[in-house]
Amino acid sequence: MARNSEKVLCQIQTLAKQMRVLEISNLATQLEQLRASFSNENAGPFVLMMAIAQQVLPIEEAYAVPHPLSDKTCRDGSGGWYLVLFSENAPDEIGLLNLRNRLFDDGPRSVANRVEVFSYINHAEHLGQAMAIGIQIPLLELHHD
Repeated sequence: MARNSEKVLCQIQTLAKQMRVLEISNLATQLEQLRASFSNENAGPFVLMMAIAQQVLPIEEAYAVPHPLSDKTCRDGSGGWYLVLFSENAPDEIGLLNLRNRLFDDGPRSVANRVEVFSYINHAEHLGQAMAIGIQIPLLELHHD
């Protein structure tokens, strides 16, 4: 029985080392691809989504963050970039529905589900986190005719 336990332990250690090596290799490849790229493809869609949101809600601040702030399971950076918008007051259900409809109707679908909206008064911790880990996006000066 002890011999089987040793074999299992050895197999676990070998697999763990192989997984680590493969993960490092994959990350190195991703890093090289990122270094060779000109920019991130979400930048344009995020600015467009921010402009759409500004037409629906009184947005005070906007950030691109490397993971969703509302999902504590994606804090390791694997969630992908998100657009986080802050207004003084939290939008009501109708405001959120109007925003969602406008984002999905007029915005790029590739990032339409990567937008979070918070009240900076009610969610100061999210604002602080966005400021710490994100990139602030200057708001657009939209002129309504």
